[in-house]
Amino acid sequence: MLARDARLAALAWGVGSTAAGQASVGWSNDYLDRRRDAAAGRREKPLVAGTVSPRIVITSALIAFACCIALTIPLGGAETSVMAGAVLSAWAYNLGLKGTMLSWVPYAVSFGLLPVFVWLATPGGGVPPPWIVAGAALLGVAGHLMNVLPDLERDVGADYRGLPHRLGLRGSLVL
Repeated sequence: MLARDARLAALAWGVGSTAAGQASVGWSNDYLDRRRDAAAGRREKPLVAGTVSPRIVITSALIAFACCIALTIPLGGAETSVMAGAVLSAWAYNLGLKGTMLSWVPYAVSFGLLPVFVWLATPGGGVPPPWIVAGAALLGVAGHLMNVLPDLERDVGADYRGLPHRLGLRGSLVL
């Protein structure tokens, strides 16, 4: 029974910290992209529509990041470091790497760290085999390339120069 309780507790801390990290990343992206979103006419975005203030969004993003870290602490120091690295990597994308040739790096780092976090957070789990980390990193890069494609034309007009923009539609699909 004790082992089962430990696994359930680890799952709860892991899910809670991951959800808070995702909220932090999403809200920081909305905050940092608010002017570009407005220029692109993206009225479905709450900041563009004016239904929420920029100050509330960035404050919420910072609080969510703090919660993400706090919720990971019960899992251990290594787990907390890995989660912080993954979320900070995603923030680096939002803070400017998205517009550079290195736009793929935060996706590779954050996705690559996901199985490391899960393995570490699992009681008695250790670390995953390198091929799983590499596969997750490659999946992250593929996700980045595919995620950008629907907005490729609009982004180029907004002067984005991330990897998918440099590769174009065909190059991104091939890669």
